[in-house]
Amino acid sequence: MNFAIATHADLGLSAGWKKLLERLPIQTFYDNKAPKQMHEISDREFMNTVQSRQGVYLPVEINNEINLGSAQLRFVNAQIPVVEFVVANQTWLLLGEIEPSEQQKLVATGTLKPAQVLWWSGKPLTVELLAAVGPKVAIASADEIDPETAAQLHQSKTQIFWTGRDGALQWTPAAGFKTTLESEENQTSFL
Repeated sequence: MNFAIATHADLGLSAGWKKLLERLPIQTFYDNKAPKQMHEISDREFMNTVQSRQGVYLPVEINNEINLGSAQLRFVNAQIPVVEFVVANQTWLLLGEIEPSEQQKLVATGTLKPAQVLWWSGKPLTVELLAAVGPKVAIASADEIDPETAAQLHQSKTQIFWTGRDGALQWTPAAGFKTTLESEENQTSFL
C-alpha cells in the first residue's frame, strides 16, 4: 500500500489504524493534524509505527493540497472533519458528523465548494449545506438516512446510496457506482 489517510481527529475512532499499520507496508501515512482526543493510542504511536517500517508520517495542514498520484486531497476542516478529494476530475466531499447549526456556520465561511459526490453519516443535512455542495451523488455510511435529508436529495435528483441498503460501493470513472448488494428499490429511491 502506498499511502493511508486518517481523516478523523478522534483517536478512539482511529484505533484500528494501529493493527493496519503493523500488517500493511504503508509508505506514507497522512494524519489529520487537529488536536487529538486521546484514548488508547496516541499520534506519537502512529508516527513511531509508520517510521519503524520505513514509512513517512505526515500531519496534514488545513487547505494544503496533497497530490496522491491520480487524486488530490485537501482538509477543508480538520476538526469536523471535512475532506475534499479530487479523483478523475470529479470532486468528492467527505463530511464528518456535524450538527445543523454548525453546518450553517461552515457554509457561512465560504470554504465549501461544489462537489459531484457527498459522503456523509446519513444524519440531517441543512438545505444551505446541500445548496452549497450541490451533489449529483450522495453516499451515507449508515443503516438509515434522515428522511428530510433524503427528501431534499431526491427532490434535487441526487442519486442516493447508503451502506445499510446497498453494501459496499465500487466506483470507476468509466462505469460509475456499483453496489455490492442487490436492492429491490430504485437506486435513487429515498426510503
